[in-house]
Amino acid sequence: MNRKLYFDEAGFTGSNINNKNQPVFCLASLCLNNDEMHKIEIKVKELREKHRLDFKEMHFAKLKESGSGRSFIIDLLEYLVSDSLDNIFVHFVEKEYALYCNVVDRLIEPFLRFELDVDINVEKYNIATACVLMLMMRTHDEQNDVAEFRAKFEVLMRDINMENISSFKDVVLKIYSSTDSEDLKRTLELILACLDDQSLFKADDKYNLDLTFTTFIASIEFWRNQHQESQFDVYFDNSRAIESYQSWIDRLSADTVKKQMVGYDDRKHMLPLPINQFSLSDSEEYIGLQLADILASTVFFCNTAQKKKQETFKKKLVGLIGGLKCHLMTLNVICRELLDNTEIDSSEDVDGVDFIADLLSELDD
Repeated sequence: MNRKLYFDEAGFTGSNINNKNQPVFCLASLCLNNDEMHKIEIKVKELREKHRLDFKEMHFAKLKESGSGRSFIIDLLEYLVSDSLDNIFVHFVEKEYALYCNVVDRLIEPFLRFELDVDINVEKYNIATACVLMLMMRTHDEQNDVAEFRAKFEVLMRDINMENISSFKDVVLKIYSSTDSEDLKRTLELILACLDDQSLFKADDKYNLDLTFTTFIASIEFWRNQHQESQFDVYFDNSRAIESYQSWIDRLSADTVKKQMVGYDDRKHMLPLPINQFSLSDSEEYIGLQLADILASTVFFCNTAQKKKQETFKKKLVGLIGGLKCHLMTLNVICRELLDNTEIDSSEDVDGVDFIADLLSELDD
């Protein structure tokens, strides 16, 4: 029997990665078989009756507005954490860090690879570069210029044209001329070199900075490692971003794809994706999607500013979610991982982007 995966996100802003009100992104997933789901359904019914709630579907945003709804969320999370912890995984991303990763991946990495034949994906040099760039930008004296850098990079990635290139280049030069850091200057020189050659970078679509697809693929790999040789029936709460990539998901899950591990060091994924069937679905139809909403929204809620009247509720939630299995993509966590990282042999590694690009090209032919 195929296991079922249920996904929902919180903090979705598409390519508006600089959104101040939603600085983090969370993708929650649950892996459940029919017996496990039935057990949870019984518990949800019991908690609804206990708190005298009447709803067609569970939504964190609505439930948190009432005392009984908040109590319901706390009881439900206590149950899930105590009984179903191994069935839950959350991908958590700091959007500011993700933006600098995109600067490296879309500007610096192509220049080094195609112009200097240097692959900074090896041994995590791309990740280290993003961390250092973010640290240098955070400590730069002119923070208004840094904010403008982030904003104009986002505009450029949404629509690459000469006007936006010129506008972004101007702010890069402004920071370059005002910094005393030679390391920052060298990094900005790489960005400027790429901006002088438009053939080195491009934006794929309006969701090219969105985090939903990449965190989804990483989550699928997590569950593959947890349940070796399993195939999953995947349900994702209706998502415009995932819908735009659905053809990729279908093609990367096809039986015709040769089995291949791609990626570098400990950042590998197995293809084809272990997806038996994939469905974008209405959360009202699946309690698993409603549970994913509760989990993703809880983690988002606990990591963003809240009204004073919600602080007591927030503290209780923080105490509950500490044990969740999470992949944390934040500057502090990634820096610690880089410092603790042991050397991994990458001599046989296969570049994931190149492999997938070649594969999709073959499937198009």
